[in-house]
Amino acid sequence: MDQQLLEIYRQVADQISEQDFLARVEEKVALMAGLCDGRTAAMLVARDLGSSELLTKIGSIRPEMGNVSFAGRVVSVSEVREFSRSDGSLGRVVNMTLADETGSVCLALWDENVELVRSGDLRVDQCLKVRGLAREGYAGTEVSLGRGGGL
Repeated sequence: MDQQLLEIYRQVADQISEQDFLARVEEKVALMAGLCDGRTAAMLVARDLGSSELLTKIGSIRPEMGNVSFAGRVVSVSEVREFSRSDGSLGRVVNMTLADETGSVCLALWDENVELVRSGDLRVDQCLKVRGLAREGYAGTEVSLGRGGGL
């Protein structure tokens, strides 16, 4: 079982054997006629078993994963950067580094979410649960907290 499937399985291991879990994952992939990959199928199986939110370990986050949920501790916060967008409006961004026992990742907060840092609501040593979009950034994988994300 690859690392991503193993992470998902661990969240439901008390409810199902590894062999049955993998069989259900294969069934989901077949049922979807190949329209979903093993990771997506595993998430669907876990949801069927009642797992409400699957948290990915930071070290497993990859740009191709798209939407991810994870938990980590804030280890650093950059200065707020302001810039002009192509439409002339003002944009703001702040980058935070979050880490868990498996690694670290950059979290980009945009526009109104920047106020959470300015106000002190988000700070170093705070533990956060994040829902955001994984993508390839300038320095590797980063997670962007845009309109669809949340803390």
